[in-house]
Amino acid sequence: MAGLYSWADGSDLDYSNFADGFRNNSVFTCVAMKTTNQHAGQWTNMDCALVDFPYVCTRRVLNPTSPPPQPPGCPVKTQYARGDEIFSPSFPEAPGASSCDYLLIAPNSKS
Repeated sequence: MAGLYSWADGSDLDYSNFADGFRNNSVFTCVAMKTTNQHAGQWTNMDCALVDFPYVCTRRVLNPTSPPPQPPGCPVKTQYARGDEIFSPSFPEAPGASSCDYLLIAPNSKS
């Protein structure tokens, strides 16, 4: 996996959540999180040229802890802005059959 993908800042990919069959597919150069079907919450390869994708930011972990398990199903909150945290449905458990829609808001200058 080293060298195939990296974070936007150029650092090595030290975490991944690829759906089965997508991890080693080097055809596309971007990665997106699926929000529907059996791969909801998992990553797939995408063609960067086809869509203007939003982005995911990273930050230094100050006090590493696991987030509390989320209740089954979709969260009540569906719109997220700067400083908000979003997790896959039922994280850290598998998302199961949940299909949730999220709206991530970011300034155009950050895309």
